[in-house]
Amino acid sequence: MTSGLLKFSEESQGSKTETRDSNGKHEDCWQVLIVDDDHAIHDVTKLVLNKFQFDGRPIQLSHAYSAEEAKTILEEDNNFNVMLLDVVMETDHAGLDLVQYVRNVIKNQFLRIILRTGQPGQAPELSVIVDYDINDYKEKSELTAEKMRSCVATALRSYKDLDTIRELAQAREVLTQQVNARNKELENTNHLLKSEIEMRLDTEQQLALTNDRLESIINNSSSLISLKGIDGKYEMVNDAFKSALNLNVEYENGLTDVDLFPIETAMLIKRNDQEVINTSHSIQCEELLPSVDGEHFYLSVKFPLYNEQNVIHRVCSINTDITDRLEAQNEIIHLAHYDPLTDLPNRSLFIDRLSQAISRNQRLKKHLAVIFLDLDRFKNINDTLGHNVGDKLLVEVAKRLKSIMRSADSVCRLGGDEFAILLTDLTHKQDVIRVADKIMQLLSAQYSIEHRELIVTPSMGISRCPLDGDNVQLLLKKADVAMYKAKRAGKNAYRFYSQEDDSQANLQLSLEVDMRKMINRRMEQLVLHYQPKVDFSNGEFTSVEALIRWRHPTRGVLQPGQFIPFMEEAGLIVEVGTWVIREACEFAIRLSKTQDPLRIAVNLSSVQLKQKGLTEKLESILETTGCSPEWLEIEVTECSLIDDFEETRKTLERIAEIGIKLAIDDFGTGYSSLNYLKRLPFNTLKIDRSFIVDAPKKEQDKAIVTTIAQLAHNLNMNVVAEGVETVEQYHLVKSVASHHENNQIQGFLFSKPVPENELLKVREHVKSIWKKIDC
Repeated sequence: MTSGLLKFSEESQGSKTETRDSNGKHEDCWQVLIVDDDHAIHDVTKLVLNKFQFDGRPIQLSHAYSAEEAKTILEEDNNFNVMLLDVVMETDHAGLDLVQYVRNVIKNQFLRIILRTGQPGQAPELSVIVDYDINDYKEKSELTAEKMRSCVATALRSYKDLDTIRELAQAREVLTQQVNARNKELENTNHLLKSEIEMRLDTEQQLALTNDRLESIINNSSSLISLKGIDGKYEMVNDAFKSALNLNVEYENGLTDVDLFPIETAMLIKRNDQEVINTSHSIQCEELLPSVDGEHFYLSVKFPLYNEQNVIHRVCSINTDITDRLEAQNEIIHLAHYDPLTDLPNRSLFIDRLSQAISRNQRLKKHLAVIFLDLDRFKNINDTLGHNVGDKLLVEVAKRLKSIMRSADSVCRLGGDEFAILLTDLTHKQDVIRVADKIMQLLSAQYSIEHRELIVTPSMGISRCPLDGDNVQLLLKKADVAMYKAKRAGKNAYRFYSQEDDSQANLQLSLEVDMRKMINRRMEQLVLHYQPKVDFSNGEFTSVEALIRWRHPTRGVLQPGQFIPFMEEAGLIVEVGTWVIREACEFAIRLSKTQDPLRIAVNLSSVQLKQKGLTEKLESILETTGCSPEWLEIEVTECSLIDDFEETRKTLERIAEIGIKLAIDDFGTGYSSLNYLKRLPFNTLKIDRSFIVDAPKKEQDKAIVTTIAQLAHNLNMNVVAEGVETVEQYHLVKSVASHHENNQIQGFLFSKPVPENELLKVREHVKSIWKKIDC
């Protein structure tokens, strides 16, 4: 086989890529047809193939800007070697329709077609590989200049090999016929014996040379090439064929497909060969052939060969291995339907499965459920520990979810930290509850990621079919709404959808729009109220807690619980939290000008605690407002300490170094880790009101209050009892917490949170109440 020589000519050689125009084609050029509706693609391709030669011949480009224009060109001239073809032009399938036209209408099986697409991820389906003779497929974004030239060179080499095999095979038949004709003439023409003998010898020499060339090309081809008679017996196979089937060198002709392949494969090959014989046309088909290293998919081109009577007497098959191409196609299909990180089905596949399940359940009168799952505080992990840790955590969550799913159920990753679960063939609501409880237990267990111990919890919303709807989008939407209800309930929970949830979802959307407007107007609708913290010893208060209120233009004054959770979900809490700190500092300055300053406590959310540059922001606010650090106290909840404890500890230590006091809020309601508590620089421990409420009546709650107070004193921390509303609660807390200095009480018994202009007025009121009850 004479292999094609790929060369890039220098300017000095004067060689360049030709462009076809009205003057027609150059016979000594390779003919390449570019079909693409993008003029820039034509220009870039022309630039890349400039000065490009293959086997000593330059390339001549012809241009079509639509499939119809390409058909007109091919009707005039069907002798192109390669076609670079776009898929989507005047229609979504214009390119594929043109392939059908080339193969089936103008019967051109030898034109090499390279499919190019500018839409990554939109590769042809597997059926296209089977039904269309597309010789190569490339995405435009991956075609660098070098890859483009290599791709075209490979196509031209394939065309040259096919064309040479066809020409030499036909030449062999013609020369064989000439030899036979000469033999007959020699029997009747003795007077021309000498010249005829010489002619015969010359013809035989040509035939021998042709056979040598044909054998060289065939045996050096990587394709599996064979010749069979119409009786189905092999007359010739090339070296690649022998190697693929592990046939020994003593292989002799006369074998049939039944001798070489399993019976099913042999019968398929026979049917394909018979189609060539019956129709007198070349065909292309896919054949799965066994090989020494397993089964391989081959794209087979079969065409007839004729004898001197113009009767088909042989079938030639050229089989090209497309196994790698099909595996790549399968990988593309997999990526289109599965999440690359977790290998779970993606949203597209989940929606398809849910749609099928709905139809099936309607026929069988069954029930199904959709669970919408979101990981609590996952964004904090991603932001503080990095996406690498976050990705590994998502993979572990996916593994845990898959481990408890039945074969008929589906779990998918919708994106980010959101998952969806499809439960089918349900009978009772309890079936869903059992699965939800199992998920809660499994996902809430500790994770070990890169030598870090992490905890995340799920919030889940559940919708059911047909109870909550019978179409995909409605079930997903209602499960999403129910999930946000679980978030608002405190997270680490699941909730079923109810009709009341729609109004709540609409309220949330409306509030988010109003929140963004309010922030754009510099928080002018926000205001701080202040609740005194009263000293047990004298009824005075030297510190207050700042609590935010939203004076909504249509809904009135909103309490924090009515909008803070929405702000956190909408990603607005950091901006609002910064405003609260600044406003509290400015209030402290105003107080200091008229009386002794009060220490003002502000609540810091877990999101704010994890934000980068928090300490720098606090220092900046203190500097710009002139507020002394000792006038500011930061309160954080137990739950906000769990994620990435070491980084949180460093942040709190830097805040303490500034001189700002630190308090742990709602103690006892979270993880209550003594290990965490002793390692953090807290000054104050606040006992949650949930323990205070029933402490006078329940010994267990009283014991908890006593234990927490003693713990704080042993750690040299002050105690603040929250939510004290009755005299009984006051005396109980006093009995366990008043023996140490600087312990305080906070609650409606003394004062509700009041605006700035009323705070100083309640001082005497607080004092008088303390005198009445502290006896």
